[in-house]
Amino acid sequence: MKRYSTQKFIIREYTGGLPKHQLKSAIAYINDNLEQNLSLAEIAAIAQISPHYFASLFKQSMGIAPHQYK
Repeated sequence: MKRYSTQKFIIREYTGGLPKHQLKSAIAYINDNLEQNLSLAEIAAIAQISPHYFASLFKQSMGIAPHQYK
């Protein structure tokens, strides 16, 4: 894209985990739907990122994988 575009794209790469607002939204969604069998894709959609990236950032933020959160 760099070669064929006139606009410069900035790709954000988060370090240190999820931004606080995304983490807060994801945890609230999990807590509000504990009786359901939630998928990683559903929770990642709340944070508006891919499931794989969400899992990685969630683990950085919380110290545990999303499926270990209770």
